[in-house]
Amino acid sequence: MKSITTKRIGDSVHGFLNRPTFVLLLLVVMAGCGRQEAGVSKLRIGADGNAEAFVGQSFPVEAHVAATTTISEAEINIRPVSGDGWVFNGPFSEGIAGKKDATFAARIDVPADTEPGNYTLTLRVIDADGSVSESTGDFRIGIDSTVPIAGDLDVGINAAGNDLHLETELTVPGKIDQVTVEIKGDAWSDEVTFAGDRLVGQLAHHFHEHIAVAEAPKGDYRVILTVADQRGRRAQAEGTFTKK
Repeated sequence: MKSITTKRIGDSVHGFLNRPTFVLLLLVVMAGCGRQEAGVSKLRIGADGNAEAFVGQSFPVEAHVAATTTISEAEINIRPVSGDGWVFNGPFSEGIAGKKDATFAARIDVPADTEPGNYTLTLRVIDADGSVSESTGDFRIGIDSTVPIAGDLDVGINAAGNDLHLETELTVPGKIDQVTVEIKGDAWSDEVTFAGDRLVGQLAHHFHEHIAVAEAPKGDYRVILTVADQRGRRAQAEGTFTKK
């Protein structure tokens, strides 16, 4: 029968473990393992860090952040690499404030009227002692041709004040699922959903509908039209009217 011999590691290195040099080295290593380098690292912009975003959609920003004391808050600044374009500045503290190190995660909404192009994002972390660390990365904002588009919304109310006219052009590569119209006022609101056979499944549609608003009292109203495609993506168009 084959025998197996075991040896306690402590027996063979007993003399070495007693050496003052080893003890000092061990203390240095342990101290180094417990120290977290302050700053911003592993900055990732876009889905899977692909450095891409799209007009009218949100995109993720992730990074590892650490402070010498504790984290007070973070700030994100976005600006065009050159020329004119979208500028964004925003503070973030959720999930990181009061911690010594943490994973920063946020989603940034790109406005629908953003100019496509190359942009620079800077993530700054402010310590409780006022010191600042930052990391910068470039990314591109493009146009996703697969998302729904709602054109300018034409809104009008008739002289009798009981019929609301709505008209716009809808382009929906993912096919229309439904259109919802919200009417919001200080004292009255309403919501109407359109999902008829001549609308659902269409790639493009000239939306022209009328909504009864006889019950609405006099006042100013905001109209929000939302078109949703069959993958759940949405586009909106807005307008206003006054009932006298």
